[in-house]
Amino acid sequence: MALHRRPRFILLLAAGLILAGCKDTRISAYRVPKESRFVASADIVKPAIRWQTPPGWQEQPGDGVRQGSFLITGTDGAKADVSVITFPGDVGGDLANVNRWRGQIQLPPVSEAELPGTLVRLAGPAGEFLLVDLLSDTPVLEGGHKARVLGAILKQPAQTWFFKLAGEADLVASQKEVFVGFLKSVEFSPEAAASPVAVPGRSANTNDLPPDARGMPATAPLAEGPLPAGHPSIDGTPPPSGMASTPVPAATGQALVWIAPAPWTPKPGSAMRKGSYAISGPEGAGDLSITAFPGDVGGNLANVNRWRGQLQLPPVTDLTDAVQPLEANGLNMLVFDAANGGSRILGAIVPRPGETWFFKLTGPDALVAREKPAFLDFLRTVKAP
Repeated sequence: MALHRRPRFILLLAAGLILAGCKDTRISAYRVPKESRFVASADIVKPAIRWQTPPGWQEQPGDGVRQGSFLITGTDGAKADVSVITFPGDVGGDLANVNRWRGQIQLPPVSEAELPGTLVRLAGPAGEFLLVDLLSDTPVLEGGHKARVLGAILKQPAQTWFFKLAGEADLVASQKEVFVGFLKSVEFSPEAAASPVAVPGRSANTNDLPPDARGMPATAPLAEGPLPAGHPSIDGTPPPSGMASTPVPAATGQALVWIAPAPWTPKPGSAMRKGSYAISGPEGAGDLSITAFPGDVGGNLANVNRWRGQLQLPPVTDLTDAVQPLEANGLNMLVFDAANGGSRILGAIVPRPGETWFFKLTGPDALVAREKPAFLDFLRTVKAP
């Protein structure tokens, strides 16, 4: 048995003593922030979530986004990924989240009327899960393999939890009963179920496909970790060239369109990125990402503070001096610009009915500063078709 700790936080000693006699399973304890506003990380109190780790699941290092992360490897080299993430609110609702998972394996979205037929209710100590089992219609992975996603949604008063097993179809199918048992082992401390989640500096999303599962497209959180001085982080692992961009199901049913400056070099889309460009110059290399998520992703303040966290800047409590409004083609945008340690983020938050779009340029401070006029002109081309 191993008791896992997250930095700066002390896990419940009594629970560790009780679990010390277990031999067949490992109990992993994680903690989630207990606060409704963004504060300095040292001030966060994090109640615990626990589960039993099934044999054969290889725990992966924590990264501040996932509350839990596991790798499953099949006898023939196939791989599958298990993620546990959480968001404030309902992240756009069950329909949007299920359709996002469907889009990841190139399945068409289902309608509100069709949704109940795709979900199975599963009761456990943590509450009632909504379980979905998705299989791609055609081979979408390298080697001519189909993909499969087992996803579970657990709704609490202030947040929603997402448990997902994704990878090669046969391997995921062989792990279905194990995954269900894993869900039934999930427990929370009494405070955790009622506490809103606000993660400073980082946020997760429901597009955590495995980074290497026979070609399964890799995606990443809305915001990365702190940027190293002089070298920007990038939103996610570079997607494979054969993976087309998939639309985000939303109330509008429309995707935004734009015209990028000619010097910007387009990069392949992915299940998360709606657009991606490389920008280079004598100052270094930059990355322009365009992403979209259901709902408000925690709100404008939360999203601004996630970007500030990437630059190792402290959170703000008010948006007045943190963003500038920009109106273009009937869209009301909030433009963010901040730098620290030689790196800079220039971003725009674009709320839409049922969804939020993010346009973000990261790179060396001098490069992003030089590209700012082009970035603002680029934003003025964005519109709903």
